[in-house]
Amino acid sequence: MSVTASDVAKYIIQTFNEEEALITNLKLQKLLYYVQGWHLGLYDEPIFPDTFQAWPRGPVIPDVYEEYKSYKGAPIFQEIIITDIDEPTKYHIDEVLKVYAPRDTLELSEMTHHERPWKEATKISGRIIDASSMKTFFQEEAEKDDCIFFKHFSNGKELDETEYLLSSPEIKKAILEIGSNSKTIPYEQKPNGEWEPV
Repeated sequence: MSVTASDVAKYIIQTFNEEEALITNLKLQKLLYYVQGWHLGLYDEPIFPDTFQAWPRGPVIPDVYEEYKSYKGAPIFQEIIITDIDEPTKYHIDEVLKVYAPRDTLELSEMTHHERPWKEATKISGRIIDASSMKTFFQEEAEKDDCIFFKHFSNGKELDETEYLLSSPEIKKAILEIGSNSKTIPYEQKPNGEWEPV
């Protein structure tokens, strides 16, 4: 199933509207960036083929920006029916939104300004944010013990090794496939000393 950035944008808008939360075009662009970035970092492939550009206020997909340009800085309200996104993709988007949606637009913009993909793109003609740069960056972020994306699984508290091994990229990926409540996932230690989900 081919999914576009516009499809993902509509799903994000629908989610915000259902929760009676406000989302502007600028915030939408940043959430699209983190949805794509973490999918590249965790699964080695993009959700959608669309390309980001490094605009002054952060990453932007021009076509999606134009789609909602008429709203200017006002919240986007649309009646949307989503048909082109499968359940695993929706789950990934939902998990990213749990982490990044509560942050305000300015904070998200500032975060992207401090990240390597945006910085590198601002130095080249066309200001295209390369997908391989995003993948490498988010893979490196996933390896960090204080990885922002995985903190919400423990409600901000450190989990011990038998509950959730933050040092293991394989188990980080498994958490997305099994569910968001990491404490329900049993592990056992193998003879070689490694921990694996049962």
